[in-house]
Amino acid sequence: MGRTDKNAVNPHKNHRQRLKARFVSEGANSLDDKTLLELLLSFALPRIDTRPLAAELIERFGTITRVFDASIKELTQIEGIRQHTAILIVMLPELSRRYLSGKTDSCLSFHEEKVAAEYLKNCFSGLKEERVMLLCLDAYGGLIERKELHRGSINSAAFSMRMITETAITSSCAFVILAHNHPNGSIIPSNEDIYTTQRVAAALLINDIELIEHYIIAGDKYTPIMKNMPERYGNKA
Repeated sequence: MGRTDKNAVNPHKNHRQRLKARFVSEGANSLDDKTLLELLLSFALPRIDTRPLAAELIERFGTITRVFDASIKELTQIEGIRQHTAILIVMLPELSRRYLSGKTDSCLSFHEEKVAAEYLKNCFSGLKEERVMLLCLDAYGGLIERKELHRGSINSAAFSMRMITETAITSSCAFVILAHNHPNGSIIPSNEDIYTTQRVAAALLINDIELIEHYIIAGDKYTPIMKNMPERYGNKA
């Protein structure tokens, strides 16, 4: 048996090496969406030409954002993508969320609306279901703890006031911020949103903890519910 040419075994090796070299020397901005997706897929499929697969993904879903928002089931319906590759794609948005939220400097004051809103927009980025989140803050507005309270539509019965107060008390915080997202894109608070805000504020006040704000996050938009209410509990707006 003669010697096997490595390039014959993997004819795409040189092309990938050139892509990697370009990424290292010129950065991700030098690659368009399809090429960047091709490079990513090459790590999951090292012996397959991933150029046609990247092109098909973009064509099927329309944009690279929609590719990463696709479910494992949707991705594995495409020939050439098995669960292993689909998991890699689906993991990226979650890794991105954790990376962005982890970059937040604990010295920043979450009393500032813009700081809190930008942080929360990163936390909820790309999520397709409603989630309820609590930020526990120290006396200076610094972040002590972030806790996800619930997944699914928000209503006063979905999670108990006890869960919120126990989380706040255990963290020894002075202030909290409540937030939930609207995946449908609306930032208009429902009657249930307002009622829940009232209940949370009242329950926390009994324990000398102030609810600073309850934010609705929808993509790049947000609404502070309490700021738009005529009267804040214990204080005039």
